[in-house]
Amino acid sequence: MIEKNLDTGDTARVERRDKTAGVPLPAHWDPQPTDSDGKELDLHMVVLDPVKHKKEYDDVKGAIEKTTSVNISKIERVQNPGLYSTYAVKKQKMDDQNRSNEKKLFHGTAAATCQLINHQGFNRSFCGKN
Repeated sequence: MIEKNLDTGDTARVERRDKTAGVPLPAHWDPQPTDSDGKELDLHMVVLDPVKHKKEYDDVKGAIEKTTSVNISKIERVQNPGLYSTYAVKKQKMDDQNRSNEKKLFHGTAAATCQLINHQGFNRSFCGKN
């Protein structure tokens, strides 16, 4: 499309982009719950059922058991679309600059810190809170 400045007569090529079409969320995510106004909640914690979510549950359990021996009582999926979108954009940029070398790492921390991380993402101020 061509845009024309009616005052100066200058023209420029422009392209329309749908700003509502963001990063697609993972297909295996559960629907994001909504509040009383119908707005999606920022955070949804999904308890992974060993039967219903077998592959995801087994993948996470297997990865944890490779690194440590703990008694797993529950595995939860953090569904935070805002944080996921930020992650996906940064991951794509890094993949474009380097070849993909993503690793899954685990680290213990206090329960209160987990809640902050789930809502806000990682932050250097959380260092040493384990």
